[in-house]
Amino acid sequence: SLASYDQAVALNPADPSVHYNRGTVLRQLERATDALASFDRAIAANPQFARAHAARAEVLGSLNRLTEAVESYDRALALEPGDATTHNNRGAALQALKTFDQALASYDRALAAHPGYAEAHFNRGAVLADLRDYAGALASYDRALTLKPDFADAYKIGRAHV
Repeated sequence: SLASYDQAVALNPADPSVHYNRGTVLRQLERATDALASFDRAIAANPQFARAHAARAEVLGSLNRLTEAVESYDRALALEPGDATTHNNRGAALQALKTFDQALASYDRALAAHPGYAEAHFNRGAVLADLRDYAGALASYDRALTLKPDFADAYKIGRAHV
């Protein structure tokens, strides 16, 4: 619970994992600004904490601060370049910024790190549809469905885009 993490922070304010975990709880409580502050404290305590940079980016994205989110994703990826989830989420932020070629490159890096990542195939399909490569989009949506047959969005949304 949040009270437990507040107590843990009071007992050990230099521990980055306590701030990170507190930020995770705050994010679940939809208290984005407070979560961002906790992730910032985790990063201040340990600038090499890649997951805290990625979590910070996710919160910034939820606040529609997409350029800052991409910068935080870049910091996370500088520390853990093979993190497929971070590449995928970075792609989503870039896609929302309408930098489709960069988004596609992020999705491709996610898939290079984890070829069976159905959500990244789905997102790749969406950006290919944005780029009007409908055959490529359909192939990506189909791959997502092959990997995750119960992935309803890949069927519903994917077919609507192409």
